[in-house]
Amino acid sequence: MKHASGESEKSKMDCHFSVWAVLAFLSLSLVVSLILNISHYMKKKKATQSHSLKTNQQNMYKVTDLVLAKSLF
Repeated sequence: MKHASGESEKSKMDCHFSVWAVLAFLSLSLVVSLILNISHYMKKKKATQSHSLKTNQQNMYKVTDLVLAKSLF
């Protein structure tokens, strides 16, 4: 069947499928990128919290040692 523009329905649909394929690929790429960014953020946040916890524990031991040293003298 031909349209007024002279194109058949099949050639018009092929163009649409390729456009939809590109849009689907871009959408999937954005979703994967978002997942990777969230994963990276969570790893970085966990590493920062772990470092902060170690620093707090070290400071606590220093304060405890200082209190014990003062109590001995």
